[in-house]
Amino acid sequence: MQVTTAIIIDDEPAAIQKLKIELNRVGVDLLGSVTNPLQSTEFIKEKNPDLVFLDVQMPQESGIEVLKDIVTAELECTVIMVTAFNDFMLDAFRNLAFDYLLKPVDTLELKKVVERFKVNRF
Repeated sequence: MQVTTAIIIDDEPAAIQKLKIELNRVGVDLLGSVTNPLQSTEFIKEKNPDLVFLDVQMPQESGIEVLKDIVTAELECTVIMVTAFNDFMLDAFRNLAFDYLLKPVDTLELKKVVERFKVNRF
């Protein structure tokens, strides 16, 4: 069975830690995290994750802008938006986000999204 890998892009270290625990619970291998959205595309290129868990509201650059950068750079990863706000859902999907999870991330919801990713990946 192939291991699913991920990175987290979020400006809040506490949110990264909580999501890291949830990813571990659902069997996703975390390759790392970045708190500065301006470093996102380079970090994705370096780590080459299957999944990118991307916060929406961050200083310097929003998660939607990072998502657009990922699409423009044609990076081969699947982006799941993670935020406390559902106001950006339409923008996320219009810019090719795979899914949209609300904080705090529920283990069951996360597991469903990861399983759906695995089914669609092959």
